[in-house]
Amino acid sequence: MVYAGQAGATRWPSGGRSRNTLYERLVGMHLAGSAGFSTFRLSLAAVLAASLGVRPGNEDALSAWMEEHLRVVPVPVTDADALGALEQEVLALLDPPLNLSHMRGTVIRSQLTRLRSAWKQ
Repeated sequence: MVYAGQAGATRWPSGGRSRNTLYERLVGMHLAGSAGFSTFRLSLAAVLAASLGVRPGNEDALSAWMEEHLRVVPVPVTDADALGALEQEVLALLDPPLNLSHMRGTVIRSQLTRLRSAWKQ
């Protein structure tokens, strides 16, 4: 596992309900969207930029690479109020290297942060 995320969690502390669906997150943002709207896509673009020729505004090769090499394992959770906390537990347990927010610092995450900054320029 390289990344874990969620869609549809209640936003705390406001208690506002998210309207995001898993399908919209996966297809609209991660697979076919822009790295400007997906931190996961941004991380992959930064890591694969040199080998795929990916650059801002030209991410077709990244989409093709993702469809060929990645698999998604959806885990339905019906309690939107608990989803955010559950995500944090999963991240702490699995420690996926492409997750940056709220994760412990590692050499890989430091390098990823540098690559992401360079790619956006």
